[in-house]
Amino acid sequence: MLATVGWGLYCTCSWTWCIAMYLPLILQRHFGWTGVLIFALPNIIGCAAFGYVLASRRASGSLVKRHRTAMRLFSIAAVGYQAYFVSLLFANDAVLGYGVLAGAGLVGAGLLLSFLPVGFFPWFAVVVYAVSLATLAHLGWIPDGGAVAGREQGLALLWPVIAFGFVFCPYLDLTFHRALAESPSRHAFGLFGIAFAVMLVLTCAYRDRLWVVAFVPAVHIVTQCLFTIAAHLRELRIRDRAEPRWPVIAAVLGGLVAAGAVLAVDPSESPVPGEAIYLRFLVFFGLLFPAYVLIFIGPGRTLARSVRNHVVFATAMLLAMPFYELGFIGGRTWLLVFPIAGLLAWKIVVVRKRGV
Repeated sequence: MLATVGWGLYCTCSWTWCIAMYLPLILQRHFGWTGVLIFALPNIIGCAAFGYVLASRRASGSLVKRHRTAMRLFSIAAVGYQAYFVSLLFANDAVLGYGVLAGAGLVGAGLLLSFLPVGFFPWFAVVVYAVSLATLAHLGWIPDGGAVAGREQGLALLWPVIAFGFVFCPYLDLTFHRALAESPSRHAFGLFGIAFAVMLVLTCAYRDRLWVVAFVPAVHIVTQCLFTIAAHLRELRIRDRAEPRWPVIAAVLGGLVAAGAVLAVDPSESPVPGEAIYLRFLVFFGLLFPAYVLIFIGPGRTLARSVRNHVVFATAMLLAMPFYELGFIGGRTWLLVFPIAGLLAWKIVVVRKRGV
């Protein structure tokens, strides 16, 4: 029982990214509480379902073995995203370098923690989750999100993209595969759903107290990002011991580059400096990685992982990226429908005929 709880909280803390700690606030700003709800439901249900869809260690191990490069790239992108967000949190108009030091320091600390044994991480998760609960108790209230009129159509077009990312991304997350391999019960993922919902409540609670670098919310964010970085770096280190160096080096360098990206932030940008870069990171987790899962992993028939098919896939992703840029950054959410529709058509028409 205790082990199941520990691994459930491990999943919670490894998945409490800078996405869950900030994107709901953007959605709330534009769409009110309905925006938070369309973020929360596919996130909780999609991730919790992972442990029940892949109900055996053998299925998980086979998936990791066949798609290890994609999973490594997923972890590298996750490390970089956390580093950028923490750098942005601690940057200020006068000295943006403070943010770079914070992000780089977090990556370094995560690398050191990644050398600790696997049995340490569920206990570490308990401590990190306790810090988050203490933060929620300290804040004590959730500000009113207010009703946002005239945005219903934009929200209706946005939710398929959000659901697409959260339903498919968990299958490339090495920390989820670790939890499935180590937990004595798949119900750890059911517990994750409950515990993660509490983290989303906490995100809403510090809505008006984040960008003043309020100490208590900052501690919660830093500890959660540290856990995510450490857990992913550990998986990159121990998978395929014969060749463990390049993913770790790439993740660390990616994190440092992402932290340095805050220097390109224009402090006059509105409404929040650096938010456009933050949203651009979502192309990995809202398009590239879930599309890979849909086309090469499942459900249903999939394309063979040949050089030709990977080139076709990369070309399709390049063609889809402008739609995401205009949809997320340009505010034309109706354009986001086209990449999703195109991928589904590819899956139904082409993959069904040529899949193996």
